[in-house]
Amino acid sequence: MRQNVLRTLLILLPLALPSCGALRHPGPAKGRVRDYYITDARGERIDSISTDEAYFYLVIDSENMHGQEAFIDLDGADNEYIFRRRYLDTTRRIKFKIRRDHQRLKVYFYNPEKWTHRCAKRRALRRRGEADKGQTPEPEQPGGTGKAGQEAMGKE
Repeated sequence: MRQNVLRTLLILLPLALPSCGALRHPGPAKGRVRDYYITDARGERIDSISTDEAYFYLVIDSENMHGQEAFIDLDGADNEYIFRRRYLDTTRRIKFKIRRDHQRLKVYFYNPEKWTHRCAKRRALRRRGEADKGQTPEPEQPGGTGKAGQEAMGKE
């Protein structure tokens, strides 16, 4: 009886895990977001984006977000409008300018150490001292085995 219950739980466990789309987003970072809301151009807080205004601001009020990156996904995951901004202060209010045709809004916070983007990889390699120093390869010296190389060396 107990083995049957354990087997059933093991079968149902993958169903309880988040979907593949959720696995792309590592989840909340160490800091926390106190509040985020949308304001119009005058700075007044509004509930939804209307088409009367030309642009709006997404205001994020953060706490202990030092070293974290915010990804604001507008209109869903298949949209190209993703904004990145690094939180430099421990507590800071940041505004993102958004267009009026964005209707849905998601806010994700990433820990750059877990983020697999090439910039984060470069930062991690640089910290370990394994990054390329930006040295360019030396140009080839004249004097190969071809006719042009022999002429450059003074041979005929």
